[in-house]
Amino acid sequence: MKTLTNGMLCLILSICSIVALGQPPINEPDYNKPKLFQDLPEKLHVRLNDFESLFEAPLGKSINIPLHGMASLNGHIVSKSSVSDTRVQSVVVRLTNRKGANFTFTRIINEDGSFEYMGRIISREHGDSLEIVFEHGQYVFQKVGLYDLIAE
Repeated sequence: MKTLTNGMLCLILSICSIVALGQPPINEPDYNKPKLFQDLPEKLHVRLNDFESLFEAPLGKSINIPLHGMASLNGHIVSKSSVSDTRVQSVVVRLTNRKGANFTFTRIINEDGSFEYMGRIISREHGDSLEIVFEHGQYVFQKVGLYDLIAE
């Protein structure tokens, strides 16, 4: 009888684990979200001088940074990194001309005094985003699918 009970318990646990592993993800990606950056080319040259001033600006300050042609980044600074780690500085801008999007820009100071930059413009309401990448000796904004950056 003890063998039968143990066998049934193992069978029930096996069935439960198979059913649990077969469940779909909680949030299925929506690949039909509207594009936020369809008016921009696949790659945009980044002028770092325009973005450097963000680190010195106070919270709440409005910004306007030209991107490409008539496009620009308009918004206000909502967050800045603390001064406890001076090697990494980061700023978050809530964009007003790209509804629902936030721009995060980070500067890292290397041991040799050189700088590295990272940045992303993301809106969870849209299917595309922009990411700053270092390519051929210069920084560019590159279009990236939202679900290439995040997973739900």
